[in-house]
Amino acid sequence: MLKGRLGLETARIPHADRFGLIYLEHGALAVNDGCLHFVAAGGAALVAGDYQLPHQSVSLILLGPGSTVSHDALRLLAHHGTGLAAVGSDGVRCYTAPPLMPDDSALARRQARAWADETGARLDVARPLWINLLPSDL
Repeated sequence: MLKGRLGLETARIPHADRFGLIYLEHGALAVNDGCLHFVAAGGAALVAGDYQLPHQSVSLILLGPGSTVSHDALRLLAHHGTGLAAVGSDGVRCYTAPPLMPDDSALARRQARAWADETGARLDVARPLWINLLPSDL
């Protein structure tokens, strides 16, 4: 038996081919039968009802005030590389959003090497920032 809608839980759509954003507010984001659903209470942005979301073809979901999200929904979004940002009314302020980066640890490994290098690479990383902050008359 196939899980989710049409068994697409393993599909990977590149972000370049996805739609951009979906803004949701005043409702609950959860998983029902392997599919992402938003049960809206109704408001200015969305009429009350149960909406199935195309999480595999969206890059980022903006979750506005009055919304909740289930752990299972977070797991599903993370599995498919769909971002979730908690935002203020009409998406004006962004409160939290995980970075949308590929599953590559090269940057983290370079940072760890620079941090652990006792011959000066550690200072070379920090020095350019501090030089710009120093007064010019020193």
